[in-house]
Amino acid sequence: MRSMLLLLAVSALGGPGRAAYADEQADVQANPISITQVLYRSQQARLDSLPAAEQGTPASEIVQLSFQRLLHTVALTGRIELRVTAGDTVAETLHGHVIVVNEAVARLPEGERMFILAHELGHVVMSHWAQMGELFQRYVPGAVTQAQTDAVSASLGREATGLARQHEFDADAFALRTLRALGHADADATAVMSRFGFQRDTATHPGTRQRLAALCAIDAGKIETAGLDAPP
Repeated sequence: MRSMLLLLAVSALGGPGRAAYADEQADVQANPISITQVLYRSQQARLDSLPAAEQGTPASEIVQLSFQRLLHTVALTGRIELRVTAGDTVAETLHGHVIVVNEAVARLPEGERMFILAHELGHVVMSHWAQMGELFQRYVPGAVTQAQTDAVSASLGREATGLARQHEFDADAFALRTLRALGHADADATAVMSRFGFQRDTATHPGTRQRLAALCAIDAGKIETAGLDAPP
């Protein structure tokens, strides 16, 4: 169903809350649009809903400085933006290039803070948003219609969940490589994951135990360091 597809776009890609979803559904029914537009609106509604942190505070400055250090370490091409926020969200990446980080991250030890920032940066570097968008476009080409989405909602949901979870593993590995390039210990990565409690699998994230096991399995001697410079 079209409603199921829109729900997948909201849940699997970090979209807005239930009220924004209802508005989006009604709009699409009245004015058919492409799945790319649906995903864009979902991400933008989510971004607009996040409260900005006060600028110029010590916490905001710490997060900004840490992020700048990352950018000097990781070879990046293309567009990227950091937004420091308040509220409950710790960190996420929207539109494939907007990294949102809570000001409370400034209170964490530097290595843990760097892992969070580097994880989100990994989503940007590895073009995860583009990959997810391509998946949705493959299942729903052209305008979003009920006839299209009825047949693909279940299989799209399964594949989107699998891809999203793999993206998390890949971003964790990228963050660990970056931590090492910055001179931080692997223990900072495992510490920050444990800090937020052990989470179960969700539609977008593997559980904490799986993520920790994947990190612990990474052989330091086999980690590729392409794109990473020496610590400044």
